[in-house]
Amino acid sequence: LFDSKFSNDGSLVTYTQGVFAGGLTDHARVWKMRPDASDRVNLSDASGVEAKVNEGMSTFSPDGKRIVFRSSRNGNMNLYLMDADGKNVRQLTNGPWRDNFPVFSPDGKAIAFSSDRDGPKDIRGNRTFDNYILQLNPDGTPGPLQRLTTDLGQDSHPYFSPDGNWISFSSERGGINDEEPLVQEVL
Repeated sequence: LFDSKFSNDGSLVTYTQGVFAGGLTDHARVWKMRPDASDRVNLSDASGVEAKVNEGMSTFSPDGKRIVFRSSRNGNMNLYLMDADGKNVRQLTNGPWRDNFPVFSPDGKAIAFSSDRDGPKDIRGNRTFDNYILQLNPDGTPGPLQRLTTDLGQDSHPYFSPDGNWISFSSERGGINDEEPLVQEVL
């Protein structure tokens, strides 16, 4: 179990159960429950996903009606949006990259996330992550995409300030970051 996040009203928690840093077919699922651990629901199974898929890193929208998450259901780690009951799944990003750590803006009109889509390769052939903002259209379909960081090292784990004017994130710019021992060498 990892990546537990409360809904804004505190009535629900979303979390990932399974393999976090595994491959595209390593079992991981998006779940939700009440803070007292009652009413547990496997949202990945509710959305009809196949058994050999890795899903997780979910976050509630500010109004609690939708959840953004990353999934390998299309053969790549892309972002998806679903209703809070696991239904009405919509793909937000589509490409041969790894999108991860999605979070809603406080107004629910954008999603910040990390991706290796444009990152340079390290000596092991892994691409480094940068942060992006994806605007959402009123119907929940993807709008314009903006790249936020361009540092040669790892930038990830974006999070909006309460007013939505700032984004904090972890970065390798100082020589090391929180994931460094797990993912790659210091550049």
